[in-house]
Amino acid sequence: MKHVLLLWLIISVYVGKAQNNWEAKSDSLALVSRNKADMVLSHIDTANTNMLYSLSNQYYYVIAKSTNTYKEYYIYTDTLGNILQFQEIEKQSTRKQAKKRLKQIELDTVSLNKAFDVDRYNADFITITNNQNTPDAKYDWSVPSYFVIKDKNGKRYGECYISAFDTPLLIDSNIHAYLLIGILIEQ
Repeated sequence: MKHVLLLWLIISVYVGKAQNNWEAKSDSLALVSRNKADMVLSHIDTANTNMLYSLSNQYYYVIAKSTNTYKEYYIYTDTLGNILQFQEIEKQSTRKQAKKRLKQIELDTVSLNKAFDVDRYNADFITITNNQNTPDAKYDWSVPSYFVIKDKNGKRYGECYISAFDTPLLIDSNIHAYLLIGILIEQ
């Protein structure tokens, strides 16, 4: 019986250490995402409030909000964070497309105005490890994503590092879809 108890104690300690190592690795990956996002944002006007969404720390969609307008950018980096592609997204390339998309653009603007309301977001940095206590959370463990709104003073809102398809979503589902589709279209 002593051997069984000793074996159980050893296994418990090992499992606990493994879980702590996994949590530490997950949190360090979240900080890597934050640092790479800051490198990307350093190439965009920091006098604006910027919303950034990334997949796998390589594909970035950034929306920069100035007083009355939004500019959108697609950025692709290598694994070290070096920018390989940087393009401003043109929403209205021809007059005919502009008329056709006018209603959609109005909806996008309403959604974006709502998305930049920082009072809607958590002030904490949510990661995979500290989001596990969320009731009814389902984890996909697929493509890691990072989201943040960073104001001109460097304050972060809604910052999270989770799988792109975890539920419940930590940001508005329409905004999540808008950012995700923005990346997928530009790839």
